[in-house]
Amino acid sequence: MKIKEQFYNKMKVKNYSPNTTEAYWGWCEKFIRYNGIKHPSEIVDKINDYIMFLTIEKKLAPNTIRQAGFAIIFLYQTVLKIKIPQYIDLPKPSNKKPPVVFTREEVSRILDQLTNENLLIAQLLYGSGLRVSECLSLRIKDIDFGNNQILIYNGKGRKSDLGILPSPIIDDLRLQIEKAGLVYQKDLLKNYNGTTLPEDIKIKYPSVTKSLEWQYLFPASNYCEDKQRHHVHQSVIQKAIKTAIKKAGVLKFGSCHTLRHSFATHLLQNGNDIRTVQELLRHKNVKTTMIYTHVLDTEKRSVESPLAYIEQRKNTPRIIRIAQ
Repeated sequence: MKIKEQFYNKMKVKNYSPNTTEAYWGWCEKFIRYNGIKHPSEIVDKINDYIMFLTIEKKLAPNTIRQAGFAIIFLYQTVLKIKIPQYIDLPKPSNKKPPVVFTREEVSRILDQLTNENLLIAQLLYGSGLRVSECLSLRIKDIDFGNNQILIYNGKGRKSDLGILPSPIIDDLRLQIEKAGLVYQKDLLKNYNGTTLPEDIKIKYPSVTKSLEWQYLFPASNYCEDKQRHHVHQSVIQKAIKTAIKKAGVLKFGSCHTLRHSFATHLLQNGNDIRTVQELLRHKNVKTTMIYTHVLDTEKRSVESPLAYIEQRKNTPRIIRIAQ
C-alpha cells in the first residue's frame, strides 16, 4: 500500500475531517519533496531542518509551521510507526487574534449585494452560525421545519448536532427544496448514479443515494466524473461573498466565516448567555467561545482617549486677561 493511501486511511480511522487530511498530507508531501523525494525513513533526521526552512526562508506564521510539524509527526509516529530520533523544535503558538466581526448594518449591506442561492447560503451562515462546509453539505432531510431546527451531520471534528432554523428564510428554504427536487427529477431521467454519500452511509444504506431526502439542498450545476451530483463548490460561495463585501463598501478583511463570527457576537450583544452561544456554535470548550466577548468589553470602550481632552481644550474659548 502506498504511503499516501496509508496516511488517508489512518486519518479516516482517527476521524479527521477531509479538509484537515488534505492539509496534513500537503505538508508531508512538501517535506518529502524538499528532501529530494526520498522515502520518509531516510529523512527522519531532517524534520528540524525543514522547520527551520519554513521559519527562516519562507517566513511562515508560527501556527502554520506548527501545523506542518504536527502533520509530519503524525506521518512518522501514527502512520509509519517510525520513532523520531530528535526533539522537534516547533515555535510557540501565536496569540489568537480577536475575530473580524461585521456590524448588523454591514451584514445587511452585504446581503443586499447577493441574490438567489448565494443569498440563501449567506443568510444561513449568519442566521444559523454554520461553517460554509456545514452549510453546503446540508441535505433536504436536514431541514426540520416542524421543530425549527437544522441537522448538522459530520460537522467539524465529524460531530453531528442541531442548529437553529432562521424563521425569516423558511419560505425561501421551502422554495430551494423544490428547486433541488426538480434537479433530482431531471437526474432520474438520465443515467444518474445518485448523490455522493459518506462511506459509512453508502455501506449501510446503499439505496439512499437516489432518494429525494438525501439529495443536497444546494446541488452543483454539473455531475462529477462518475455521474454523481455533489453540492455547490465552496469556492463559488467564497468568491460571491468576497465580491459582496467589496461592493457593499465594507472595509474589513472578511469572508464566509466572518458571518459566523458575527452571528456569535450579535447573539451575545442581544443578551444571550455564553453557554447558549457555545452550544449553538458547537464549540467543545467554552474558552473558544469567550473570544467573542471582546466586543462586549464595555470597560475598555468606556475609557476615553486622552486625545479627546486636548481637542476639547482647543475648542474651548480662552479667557484673555487684560493687564490692569
